[in-house]
Amino acid sequence: MNHTTNRRRRFRLSGRREREQDHFFEEALDPTLWEPGDDSAWETCWHTGMPERATFRATAPGRTVNHIPGNNCLTVKSRLYQTIRGLHDRAAATRAPHDPELAQVDFVPSVYSMPEDYHALQQAAQDAPAQRWLLKPKNAARGRDIRLLEDAAEAPADSRWMVQAYLDRPHLMNERKYVLRLYVLVSAIEPLRVYLYEQGFAKLASCPYTLDDIDNPYIHLTNPDVNAHNDAADSPVVFVDFERYRQWLREQGHDDAALFRRLREMVALTMIGAREPMMAATTRFGADPRGCYELIGLDCMVDADLRPWLLECNLSPSLGVCAAPADGGDVEEAIKRRLVADMVNLVGLNEASRERATPDAPAADLVAEADAELGRAGGFARVFPSAEATELMPFFAFPRAADRILAEHAAGRPLPAPRAQAWRVAEIIADDQLTLYGEASGELYATNPSAALIWLRASEGTDPDTITQELAQASGIGLHLHGHRQVPWRRHRPVRADHGAALSARTARRARRDRGRRPHCRGRIHERLDHPAWCSDDGARTARCHRHGALGAVALHGHCDPSPGRHDVPGHAALRGPVPAHPG
Repeated sequence: MNHTTNRRRRFRLSGRREREQDHFFEEALDPTLWEPGDDSAWETCWHTGMPERATFRATAPGRTVNHIPGNNCLTVKSRLYQTIRGLHDRAAATRAPHDPELAQVDFVPSVYSMPEDYHALQQAAQDAPAQRWLLKPKNAARGRDIRLLEDAAEAPADSRWMVQAYLDRPHLMNERKYVLRLYVLVSAIEPLRVYLYEQGFAKLASCPYTLDDIDNPYIHLTNPDVNAHNDAADSPVVFVDFERYRQWLREQGHDDAALFRRLREMVALTMIGAREPMMAATTRFGADPRGCYELIGLDCMVDADLRPWLLECNLSPSLGVCAAPADGGDVEEAIKRRLVADMVNLVGLNEASRERATPDAPAADLVAEADAELGRAGGFARVFPSAEATELMPFFAFPRAADRILAEHAAGRPLPAPRAQAWRVAEIIADDQLTLYGEASGELYATNPSAALIWLRASEGTDPDTITQELAQASGIGLHLHGHRQVPWRRHRPVRADHGAALSARTARRARRDRGRRPHCRGRIHERLDHPAWCSDDGARTARCHRHGALGAVALHGHCDPSPGRHDVPGHAALRGPVPAHPG
């Protein structure tokens, strides 16, 4: 088809402009479909760094930007640790302490964010005298200002800094430490679709590894921008592509397939952990998620046991050529060119029409869109959803119906219904009214009868289909059920309820409130409630508020977070404070 100039779409190049960041993208666009635009006229924006909110507000299925709001939960180093730690803590709340599945989400070295974690760092250093520590800026790139600490007490208490446990047993290549650079593409956040590029690089330090010299950055850092200044090295910057790296691993007698399976799982889990923060920010920014995608550079270190550790996620990963031709530069350039071209095709920028299904579209439409995208993936392999990653569904903080549809399609079989687990939410049951207190936000949520029934049954582990049936029966409504995609319950959408639902919810509340109690308590929240407290056999905590004489049940499924400051909102405020109308 012939495209006139007036019918061609316009691309915008913006941000911290370096030609090396733009030219692969520009050459990947079909010239019969695209022409240069400007800040006010564009259908796709390629932005280096993080764009302003106005750019996100302008997104639509046919108006795209190469970033997702909320990506700083990954790209800010201290927040990455919080994201993965939250994933780990949610998993730990429903598993035994030594459950092997917890090892799946243990892949980020401990991080201490200054100044709030300064004393915790000193305690950790005292408990593990042999541990070494790496000082890093929280939000910097290219290895700037990173150094090993002789003593954890040297850590500055300034909010710019964080301290990370140093992994001092790295796997070595040619006696040098190396880090793997992975390229990850998030093409959609609901349903979540994540891809890992088949090629990447092992980036080598420019001096042989030793712990005898902790002040030499060319020993301990692999960043090419740092090592490029090592004038004493014949090849200061060396990139080894994954094809050669995997062949070298096999020659050394290692199982490269097992390592890369673990890397794929780690990538999927990382993006699962980031999904909810990104969705919340997308709503807050007013962005259309169908117009947002993200290419991220993940840096992983492989230790002496061939176990990978995630060190950082890089926003707008460098597309410049760092190595000299003889040190892998030619291959580096070719891989980065193909990477961007495959990304452009995968997200559909060179399609004649870029329509996108909404998350509540029919299952057939969601599957067809995902399959078409996978057919354009080129060198990208989809790591979620995938047949080998279906067991990761329980790690979602809040799986959506669309996630389950694609996961079942990838697996080729039905999956177990998701089970809800209350997370850092306290129940307050008084006068047959259920109020929820969000510990992280300090907000209170009033529930109508239908929402109360849904919450109470879901937090007991009842599957969504059964809850839907119970709600329909209590309301006297005959529903024709179609699997798990029934009566979608959205947080900001009121749920109609009649007397039957109210009675059912009241019965559920009373059953929760009246269960047997025994004198036992592990939660700090009771200290803030200022009253004696008990825990029931199923983990629900109940207590009487002396100030108001009201009986409140605080059910924390899992454990109270004992860290200082978690319960800085007094418990009495939860019993007496203003309760915003927040249906469902």
